Amino acid sequence: MFKSLNVVVSLVYCTLIFTSSFVLAFEEIRQEQVVVNEFPIQYLEAGNGKSLLFVHGAISDSRLWEPYVSLLGKERKIIAYTQRYHGIAPWPDDAKTYSRAQHIDDLIGFIEKMKLQPVDIVTHSYSGGIALQAMLKRPDLFRSAIHYEPAMTNHIEGAPGFGNATKVFRSGFGPVIKALEDGNQGESALRFAEAVFGLPQGGISEIPEEIQNIFSDNGRTIPSFLEMENWEHYDCAALGNIQVPQLVVQGGNSHTFFSMAAESISTCLPNSLLVTMQGATHSGPALEIERFAKLIMGFQHIVE
Repeated sequence: MFKSLNVVVSLVYCTLIFTSSFVLAFEEIRQEQVVVNEFPIQYLEAGNGKSLLFVHGAISDSRLWEPYVSLLGKERKIIAYTQRYHGIAPWPDDAKTYSRAQHIDDLIGFIEKMKLQPVDIVTHSYSGGIALQAMLKRPDLFRSAIHYEPAMTNHIEGAPGFGNATKVFRSGFGPVIKALEDGNQGESALRFAEAVFGLPQGGISEIPEEIQNIFSDNGRTIPSFLEMENWEHYDCAALGNIQVPQLVVQGGNSHTFFSMAAESISTCLPNSLLVTMQGATHSGPALEIERFAKLIMGFQHIVE
């Protein structure tokens, strides 16, 4: 089991190997499209070797993962797709099929259509829940997984302190709703990012402009995201049936809401390792790129 001390030491050792051999290299990014479940899915592909599939979280798209190409593309083929209705492509309808269930089916369909199974996958926040639910449905499609603060919490709703953690977390969403009411979806997305990253209002201005643009471009998904149904029923026992090796990463400075989710999910998964990225928040994959990339490759060296 990955919760053993020996595996922790191995992860650190592999990370150090990756650090010592770390070389920045330009890799051409190919922008492609594939139809999955009758919907056009945009994706990027670059690098060489065994496929490593990246799936973005809320108010985001595949552009978030582009910096990882130069870091990881020498060892792995990087594939990152944009989930249904995300990104900047025109919508074929009014987001009538925006749902967790649809995103889960799309992940399954994308892996099958691209013939990636069994695949190694990297997720962030919302997509962590998408991947875990897909694993419950189709465990045969996955070889390993790395989740940065998977935002799936049904299994701990009654846990001591979680109700208060949720209340505190949601208290920061007032500006999100206000911007929506004013008809400014791009502004709403920036306020959403501030809420989940634990930033004061206006603090998003300290984040690189290209990251801000990804968020604001995806502001049109906010209404559908907030109106979605909850996750399909599952509990800790169900997660215990997922046997693939998994790394769960949490930020040392993240909201208690995300920490409780990450720690509890890691406890439920029988073949997992929990790692804390000190000083990071929920924005880790967007802002702590080199550190997260090293964790990804360190873990991948273990599961080879």
